[in-house]
Amino acid sequence: MKTQNKICECGCGEIIPYNSNHKYNVIKYKHNHWQKQHKTIGFTGGHHSEQMKQYIRISTKKALANPRIRKIISIGVKRSYATNLRRIVACKGIKNGMFGKSTPHAKKSLYNGQWFRSSWEVVYAKWLDRQGYHWQYEPKRFFFMKHGLSYMPDFYVEELKTYVEIKGWLSRNSIDKVKMDLFSKQYPLKLIMNVGVYR
Repeated sequence: MKTQNKICECGCGEIIPYNSNHKYNVIKYKHNHWQKQHKTIGFTGGHHSEQMKQYIRISTKKALANPRIRKIISIGVKRSYATNLRRIVACKGIKNGMFGKSTPHAKKSLYNGQWFRSSWEVVYAKWLDRQGYHWQYEPKRFFFMKHGLSYMPDFYVEELKTYVEIKGWLSRNSIDKVKMDLFSKQYPLKLIMNVGVYR
């Protein structure tokens, strides 16, 4: 394995080691050396010099003033958005590997041996216990295959024969509202937005 010395390509005149069998390491070495020499931003923790910052500002402004470059950037952004959208659609509903499954790491509040997804649910569970109600937490998942959706209410209160959903905030067009609307057409559902009254 023969090692040679070559002059750094950045023009600083420094001699660096070169090995034809380890070109990747040489490129990495030269790259790090160039960053340190010219104070560019990178993994070395350096910063651009004021001269470099001014050059970047001028070159960027000049590039964006060109309609052709602006069009290329616009096309690139649209393609990127379309690609991401296709990925989302491809993994939506029943095509998603997590369809019908609960996220195990989401439960973070413990009460009476039961893990809850939020402290508000704990507040409501304590209130149910004080009232002497028998309840189940996330009793069953319901599937709406026609819409490619599934829904699991937070509670089922046996004495009231009602499902209960605890929400701190709900958007008018959110997917959660769509699920709840589909569910409420077939089963009794109570939505609680202000859990503070149950403290």
